[in-house]
Amino acid sequence: MLLYTHHVGQSEVPTVYHYYCGLALLAACAADRVWYVKRPGFRLTPNLYTFLLGPSAIGKGDAIDEALKFVIGDAPAAARVHLYAGDATAPALLRHMAWTPKGWDRATPGPHARVLFVTPELGMSLGRGEKAEMLIKTTTEMFNGRPYPLSKATVTRGEATLGGYQLNWRAGTNARWLHDSVPYDS
Repeated sequence: MLLYTHHVGQSEVPTVYHYYCGLALLAACAADRVWYVKRPGFRLTPNLYTFLLGPSAIGKGDAIDEALKFVIGDAPAAARVHLYAGDATAPALLRHMAWTPKGWDRATPGPHARVLFVTPELGMSLGRGEKAEMLIKTTTEMFNGRPYPLSKATVTRGEATLGGYQLNWRAGTNARWLHDSVPYDS
């Protein structure tokens, strides 16, 4: 972390945002290649859901974008971290993660099963109401991972089965928009 905070240097962006984005970047790069045996037969991988909260224009998006420079383009981590940035519903995210070169709905991990989900403005990406609540519930279920595939079915899009998945999430927002998008009891 010292090397990453040295890399970003001094700026108007609060140092704590860069620190947590650096930790989140480390977790996304490690993915399921590093784990802790929480109980026999269960590997806890370093998945983090990192939400940067603060007033508008304080630098949350800048900190997220700086960390993503190591994931996009020619950076060495680019081949190992699959980025999904922007708007998503729970079924769309699961379907995206379930994609394999042979098609969708496979229980074996495909290239998108390990995702760095980035929502620089949480309110834009989640919306509010039922859509947002379902995404929060789905990502909560996905947090620990499971030793068996996760399936999700919808009437219009069919079923998506996802095995060997891991989700890391970066988000930025202010307190008011957080409460608009994420139900208080979540």
